[in-house]
Amino acid sequence: MKTKLNKIFFIYHEASVSVFFAACALVEFICFLLLPEHPVKYIALFGAICFSIVAGSMAAYVYRSAKRINII
Repeated sequence: MKTKLNKIFFIYHEASVSVFFAACALVEFICFLLLPEHPVKYIALFGAICFSIVAGSMAAYVYRSAKRINII
């Protein structure tokens, strides 16, 4: 399993970018939860949703591509 993950992260640049966007989404969601009632709070929620959508779509692309060439 570890060698398959290493191969995926080596071949697909999108895999590491997807992990980065997922981490950004987590940070934005934490900011949304910790900010007091302020209009900026909803900008953080919007950012968390956008980062989550991008991370999910990139992860789905990597999964489909790796499945197609039989890495997974």
